[in-house]
Amino acid sequence: MRLARTSLLTLGATAALGAGAATAGAETPAPAPASPMHLVGVGVRFQFATPAGQALTDKEAPVAGDTVIAEAHLYTRAPVVREHRGDRRGVEGRAVGVAHLSCTLTSNQGAATCTALVTIAGEGQLTGTNVAVNFAATGPLMIPLNGGTGAFAGTTAGTVKVESVGNSNLSHFMISYS
Repeated sequence: MRLARTSLLTLGATAALGAGAATAGAETPAPAPASPMHLVGVGVRFQFATPAGQALTDKEAPVAGDTVIAEAHLYTRAPVVREHRGDRRGVEGRAVGVAHLSCTLTSNQGAATCTALVTIAGEGQLTGTNVAVNFAATGPLMIPLNGGTGAFAGTTAGTVKVESVGNSNLSHFMISYS
């Protein structure tokens, strides 16, 4: 059984938060944001490709060995683009980072081995290195975390829970870590 392409599209908003780690002083890292963090992701990249790097078409279902790459910008709340006479005047909701996910499917049923990176501007990064993700599972997409830098240094466990918001490129991200 091949994994249906549409069951993976909820990943399109998976997050990668951008920027380095801040410090409160020369030696003391800033405290990490409270866990869990609730953010809104706007999917900016979502691509399936063959092992050779050729993009799959909308009619091709991904199979074992294919890759999935997703990126989302993260905001404190849903961004709203205001338009005035056709000009974009700004986005409500503060941008706080970017989420990246890169996976290789290990089965035709949606199992994958992934690397996840969530970078929170001015805070640091949360990582999931060589983690198992099941794209075929019902409900929200669950991405394990197992490391961190900056304010997140010492993180050994956590989860990024991604739930799509309707039929859009928006997703709710709940990021828990310890």
